[in-house]
Amino acid sequence: MSKKPGPRRPWKGLILVLLNVLAALATAEVGLRLAGPVFLARRMSIDTFNRELVLPPPRRPGDALRPNARGRTYAFPVRTNSLGFRGPEIHPPPPGAVRIAVLGRSVAFGWGAAEKDAWPYVLERLLARKGLKAQVLDLSVPAWTLADIYVAAHKLLPMLEPRILILPVHPEDFSFLDALLEGIRKNLQASSHAPGRLGKWKERIQSFLASPAGSGLFLKEFLSAAWLRLQVALEEKKGQYGGEAPAGLGRGALLLARVLEDIRGLAEKTGTKLVVLDMGGSDPLGSFCRLKGIAYVQARLKDAPFKRPVTLGRGDPHPNPLGHKWIAGKVARAILALQGK
Repeated sequence: MSKKPGPRRPWKGLILVLLNVLAALATAEVGLRLAGPVFLARRMSIDTFNRELVLPPPRRPGDALRPNARGRTYAFPVRTNSLGFRGPEIHPPPPGAVRIAVLGRSVAFGWGAAEKDAWPYVLERLLARKGLKAQVLDLSVPAWTLADIYVAAHKLLPMLEPRILILPVHPEDFSFLDALLEGIRKNLQASSHAPGRLGKWKERIQSFLASPAGSGLFLKEFLSAAWLRLQVALEEKKGQYGGEAPAGLGRGALLLARVLEDIRGLAEKTGTKLVVLDMGGSDPLGSFCRLKGIAYVQARLKDAPFKRPVTLGRGDPHPNPLGHKWIAGKVARAILALQGK
């Protein structure tokens, strides 16, 4: 006498699928940890840097690092002066020296490089060899946004009165406002209705990925980079923008142009000459820089020297001393041209 089949239990199959997915994710994470010591070094360096040198919240736009602090980035020591910027204390320029200020981000700061190898310090030595006595102030902070640059320029230019201001423009500047507005829109949509069961799970996953444990996952960084490259590939199919601002340019590029025009007006009031550098960047962000309308921003700033491209091509430009020397050489030529040399 044969037994009757028991009732089906579909939840068992669902559990098996979930276990397989978790096992695959765990395997990918372990593989990335074994094969990605560079990612591990970067993550550990960021955590240490934030703990040692970043001001605790609440932080205001334009805030620098902890003043008179000591820390490190990768294996290199970092010292900050009383204004919270990397390098020695700022003193009046020596007689006959041209004061040059660099208002930048992580590359100009020298993230992952020794202080002497960061391009603003290389620039000072290079200008001296070319016959121009200069004092180069590195007023750069990693992860500064366009809002930080704007506020810092209005605070520091009247205080320090440099003769020349070097303003590096990075790919993310073109999408800063777009990303901010999109984040506000998503938050408004999320708060307009109570999340269902799926929405609650999504919130839990997002909060985990934002936590220290989740942000340290190599798998998250790997998938984020892959997704960004896919977006770039799709954008490139639409063609590049020309010199005029097309309808779909994005408000980020328009904001960038307005911010640069405002800083240029401020520089003129203080007798400062402005040099804007298109840093280009490595793929995939370098592609976004072009797709977001670099030609349009150049057209808006046709009165100011706009040197492009200053890019290191593929790879991470931060811990690359040869790349810093190359950037310093490009900037030195722009400064010597401004000085009529």
